[in-house]
Amino acid sequence: MTERELREQMTVLHSQFAEAKPTDWDTQHEYGCIVAFVLQHHCEVLGSTLSRQLLADYMSLPLRRPSALHSAILTAAVRMAYFFSDFHFAAFLRLWQLRNLRDEDIIRLPERALDDRTLAEQVTHAYLLSLMLYPDEAIPTGELYAVFTISQRYYRPMQPMVVTQVVAGGYAVLVGAGGDEVECPLQMLTVHPLKTSDLSHVATVRSVRVGQVYDVLLHLPYGPNTKRPSVVVAYLRDVPIAQVFPVCVGYVEHIDVSHGHIHIYDGASRHFVASMACSDGVREQQCVTFVPIVPTSRAFKTAIVLGEAEAQMFPVRDIRIGEANREKGFAHWVLTDSAGPLTELLSSYQVSHGAKQEAFCEGYVAMDVAEQIFPNLRIGSVFRAIVFLKRGADRVKRPFVAKVL
Repeated sequence: MTERELREQMTVLHSQFAEAKPTDWDTQHEYGCIVAFVLQHHCEVLGSTLSRQLLADYMSLPLRRPSALHSAILTAAVRMAYFFSDFHFAAFLRLWQLRNLRDEDIIRLPERALDDRTLAEQVTHAYLLSLMLYPDEAIPTGELYAVFTISQRYYRPMQPMVVTQVVAGGYAVLVGAGGDEVECPLQMLTVHPLKTSDLSHVATVRSVRVGQVYDVLLHLPYGPNTKRPSVVVAYLRDVPIAQVFPVCVGYVEHIDVSHGHIHIYDGASRHFVASMACSDGVREQQCVTFVPIVPTSRAFKTAIVLGEAEAQMFPVRDIRIGEANREKGFAHWVLTDSAGPLTELLSSYQVSHGAKQEAFCEGYVAMDVAEQIFPNLRIGSVFRAIVFLKRGADRVKRPFVAKVL
């Protein structure tokens, strides 16, 4: 049977059902079985309008519920949700009534493969995706039945994630505000809130760039061998990143041209790396506003630079010159204020590494460098300076005078 013949036959059946309105159970059950089978396997051929008409036909039948047929209709509705953006799946669940889920629709049997989802899991997936298009149709928590439990177990709530890295022709790395980090194929990053990548219409894919914010639905791994959650769908928020992620002030300590990296420190001495390709005009010894992106899965922290900032916005410290030995070629300085986040960091770092207190409250600078950064250098002089912890060649962090204000 061709696709055209199938559509014509189902149109005729629908018309006959509407006219005859059968009341005997056998005819109703037979028609329900035909509808369930055709929608499960050929709903994309029938189209959205006819598929929804057939679904309405079944829902009008007073057949036994719960039942295998009623579960088959729900399976067909899940498939329709993947193909038709005008199908309100969340609204349909209210009519189907989730209390009609059978035990075999919910329980994951031992012989079931990890990638073979139960009907309840499929419903959860389709329901969460439906809310992306129709957020006002969310089912109250008390009525979610098993789907609510499954959604909490296997899916993360929809969350904004920012692109931190793009591998040309391959994938993008996205990190959420809570630290979730995933790799997502570029073709899945779409402009519109599409439900799934296999929709009947083609998704429009923009040029993906570092700093773009996407709304992402994550599916959590079933087994212990899968380390990261996977992306179900991601679509562009088209909002400034500063509206979604926190913004702070950092200091550009070094620009590594060979690797295309910009090294930035914030007031809590955290070290971030920004891409030169996405940070035009940034220069060394400059303060910038940036979005700190900190994944929980690894130590590499990314900075998304937004623009220039006043140096006074960065936390500054008082330092005093304790010694200026031109013969030996060094100057010695000491932190004079004992409060603030840097002091707390010094204390915790000292305890964890067993270092001496003086190693974290003072430092030495080569005299030629000291005369450049400290104006009118002399013993006892007090300066306001940008100071943060920086790891030295010996891999130990110590206070580093970056700039005198």
